[in-house]
Amino acid sequence: MGLLQEALELAETFAPLEERLKQAQREGLITAGYLGHQIDQAETAEILSKDDAANMRDYLAKVEALLAVDDFAPGEFIGQRPAPGTGEMAANDDAKPAARAAARKKATGRKKTKAAKKPTRKKASKKTSQSSAE
Repeated sequence: MGLLQEALELAETFAPLEERLKQAQREGLITAGYLGHQIDQAETAEILSKDDAANMRDYLAKVEALLAVDDFAPGEFIGQRPAPGTGEMAANDDAKPAARAAARKKATGRKKTKAAKKPTRKKASKKTSQSSAE
């Protein structure tokens, strides 16, 4: 069975325990934001049994392993491409700056526009209103 399938099935199994953790957090019995720490606090506060806590930790480890599949070094994809025939990453120094700027502009999908100005009304001058009052 694949890791994703197993994690999905375990999610259904552990849904009631996760709801119990959420309720304990709403009541202020546990304060951690990270699920791993919530499990520790819930076990200490006897909200979860030792077996339930151990099973939740196994479930959490499987989910984290599933999410950590694509772990790449920073910059491994930015401005780099495989060197021909080597399989190694090489800097993309030969790309022209204008071509890179056009690619970035195309990626955003919008042109920059100036904000439209709202029409303003001119106020009547005081001189006009005062001279007509005389």
